[in-house]
Amino acid sequence: MNLRSAVLLEVDFSECIFIEPEFEGARFTGRARFSGATFHGTAGFAHAKFDGYAAFDGAEFFGHMFSHDAAYKDIADFRGSAFHRQFHLAREEFAGQAWFTDSEFHADARFVNPAFPRAAPIFHAGIDLTNARIWNTSEVVMPPTGWAVEEEDTSRVIVSENSNSSLGAARNRRPPYPRQGQAPDPRWTS
Repeated sequence: MNLRSAVLLEVDFSECIFIEPEFEGARFTGRARFSGATFHGTAGFAHAKFDGYAAFDGAEFFGHMFSHDAAYKDIADFRGSAFHRQFHLAREEFAGQAWFTDSEFHADARFVNPAFPRAAPIFHAGIDLTNARIWNTSEVVMPPTGWAVEEEDTSRVIVSENSNSSLGAARNRRPPYPRQGQAPDPRWTS
């Protein structure tokens, strides 16, 4: 699917299965829902603009999520998402809160890279990585400022250095949308 430079109004791609989708330079006006979607191959979101709530909760990325220079003006919701390939943020701007609560990273996860300070993402309203887990213990993890990595038996978990989320009380308590094959949390039906 090639939607490069498209203007998309109030789109709902929940539970869709994508193979090499191209959203480079696309502008999402209103809510953009990719909840529970599955992405195979590279998911191209470079230079994309999200004017409203961007919901990727419960999404699963089997290829790279190529999203450098993307801009999120509202909440960017990646709660419960799974990233099976390298995850790198480069020059993304998050004007609203960025939620990665309960996300899973199966390869290296680089939210910042000290070697390339100009490529660092900007989190204006904070990022929540509570219970985010890295399953491959040999991979590189570069958490954003205020977050650290703790070793566990079979994985690593990203924790706040302040023992609370950097978003504090504003954190969304609703569970993420279930990924494909997972049973929905009963709180989704209420």
